Amino acid sequence: MTDVLDRLKAAIAILLTCAVTPFACGEGPTEPSLVVAVTPASATLVSVGETVQLTARVLDADGNEIVGNTFTWSSSDESVATTGTLGLVTAVASGAATITATTDGISGSASVAVCIACPVAVMPTDTLVMAGDTVRFRGVALDDNGDTIPGVTFTWQAGAADVATVDEAGLAHAVGIGVTAITALVGGDTAHALFAVGTQGGPPPLYDHIAFNYRGDIWVIRPDGSNPVNLTRATWGPDSADHQRTEPLTWSPDATQLAFVSRESDQPLDSAAVYVVNTAGTGLRRLTHGAGVNFITWSPDGSQIAFDSYTGAVQSETWGDIYVMNADGSDPVNLTPGTDRGFYPAWSPDGVWIAFMAGPGWYNIYVMQPDGTNRIRLTNADSTGFIYGDPAWSPDGSRIALWLSASGGLGGLAVMDSDGSNLQQLRDECCGGFPSWSPDGGRIVYVEWIPGIGDELIVIGADGSDPVRLAPEWTWACYPVWSRRP
Repeated sequence: MTDVLDRLKAAIAILLTCAVTPFACGEGPTEPSLVVAVTPASATLVSVGETVQLTARVLDADGNEIVGNTFTWSSSDESVATTGTLGLVTAVASGAATITATTDGISGSASVAVCIACPVAVMPTDTLVMAGDTVRFRGVALDDNGDTIPGVTFTWQAGAADVATVDEAGLAHAVGIGVTAITALVGGDTAHALFAVGTQGGPPPLYDHIAFNYRGDIWVIRPDGSNPVNLTRATWGPDSADHQRTEPLTWSPDATQLAFVSRESDQPLDSAAVYVVNTAGTGLRRLTHGAGVNFITWSPDGSQIAFDSYTGAVQSETWGDIYVMNADGSDPVNLTPGTDRGFYPAWSPDGVWIAFMAGPGWYNIYVMQPDGTNRIRLTNADSTGFIYGDPAWSPDGSRIALWLSASGGLGGLAVMDSDGSNLQQLRDECCGGFPSWSPDGGRIVYVEWIPGIGDELIVIGADGSDPVRLAPEWTWACYPVWSRRP
């Protein structure tokens, strides 16, 4: 009985001791948790010698600052960024570095990205969404070795606010029908992605837009000259003008694709081929191989593409033949074998006729059926002294816009009825061509050479009224085509 009482007294004594002095029971005293916080936690520098001031503080577990500390600063890669004794960071070369502040055995760090004239890109490159959708875009920057630089901060912009908006983190919100560029900027470097917005059962994103060639790329623009968007920059690259010649083009009937002619700049004319790209800039594919292609036109039902093809490097009166192939590039058929041949085909809106230019002698406008039969001449160049070229059908098929070239070299824009009658000259004493009608038939876009300036896109009323320079900054733009009504 005495032993039991002794053991009970000992247990009570231990419990009383732990209650009064808990550290005596094996729970030693703990120091408050301390951390080093460095601000800003990240930074992007864009030029050699640019600096950012970092600040370090010691904080306890409650976030209270512990003052009176001295820090030692270091950089994980001084070939990218260096740091002084007080946390001033200086950019050296493109790359990423971790800047660390240390005091009394504890440390904290900040990430510094240096992007000096570095290549940048936006991912995804091209996107087609419905109104109301959102897409997260991501900017990518590369160092001199082609490696991704982590932690680069981009500024984001959307080209057309009525099509899309984008926040500071690259989250784009689809607002309304159309196509716009989502741009990422860092220093003086930029990258773009296409953002196409449609609606279920509604018109395509690029309905009532004008596509044209400019410096090797295909651009689209609104009829008022706003919101220019480069459709092929991501395909050919930022220096496309140096190596790629993108030339005549044509819309698919539903305005969701563009077919165009392109060749390498250092290659002869007869190397040009037909390509197709979606209007979101995706899905590029080549349709033709072999003899060079010049002008193209899509059939109204979307099933075929007509084009002229030649094998020489220079034009002559018998230089081309007109072919028709399936829209996937298969089964090309020559419609104009023989001496008269032809070029610059234009499909009528009802699909019954193909208008084109042909010799012999002075060029005239002809029409034929899509199988090459029933060839009819609409103009009489021999009696008028004009060369007739560049035919373009009005949306209702009742008229044809064309370009007149006089024997002296100057000419002008004209329209005539689809049977060749009632020729009316809208513009004279100028050079140019390549007319295309607006979807409602009320206006025509074409190229006009302006002395001392160069080729420019002009929009004019179908009656010759109110000519307007579409975008004066687009000097040497060419081959405009207005998207059709779906």
